[in-house]
Amino acid sequence: MLVVYNTNTYTFKDIHIQFILMDKQEDYSRVLGRVYGYLVRSHLVKQGVVTPESLKYFTDNLNSALPDSENSAAVAAAVKEIYYTNKFVFSRIPVGRGSGPEKYVLVTDARNIARHFGLPKNVLLRWDNVNRKYIMNVDETDYQE
Repeated sequence: MLVVYNTNTYTFKDIHIQFILMDKQEDYSRVLGRVYGYLVRSHLVKQGVVTPESLKYFTDNLNSALPDSENSAAVAAAVKEIYYTNKFVFSRIPVGRGSGPEKYVLVTDARNIARHFGLPKNVLLRWDNVNRKYIMNVDETDYQE
């Protein structure tokens, strides 16, 4: 049973400790950390290279971090509850290697993910509610090679 306390006083340390305890059963934390590491080292994030391949790599990896079990869905729901309760906490999490609380950014929302990774302004990340996955497009009006 998952219990989430609604409060506006979460800190990075609280979030990290709380979710380590919650996702021990299936180690969703490790999945998020691994995927976060792939994303932070991707050509799109590291060098700002916008190609069909770099967009596909980013979205494929991001979508692989989506919850795939009841336990991981519960962790994601708890993270989102904290995120929507106090977005300021998540906006202050620095980019890291994926071993700390930064990996939970992956289960917030498209806008926060794009901002966290510093995606180029012409790259639009959004949630496709029909297919239940993230998709990326390039705004061609801003695109310059």
